[in-house]
Amino acid sequence: MDMTHITNKPMKPPLSEPSATDQELNAGDRVEGLGNFGKPTAEFGTIEQANEDDAVVKWDDDGR
Repeated sequence: MDMTHITNKPMKPPLSEPSATDQELNAGDRVEGLGNFGKPTAEFGTIEQANEDDAVVKWDDDGR
């Protein structure tokens, strides 16, 4: 079987590193926002409240 047709295809860009789902978030933790496909957005914030499903984040540039 000729495999050259597979190796000559252009490579797709890699996906961003998956988020750390095994880490617990606590008030005061610093986080980075994620956009489409888990790509970092370069927006940073601080966790104000967190539970097992959700977190409230105060973003650094939110103007408040």
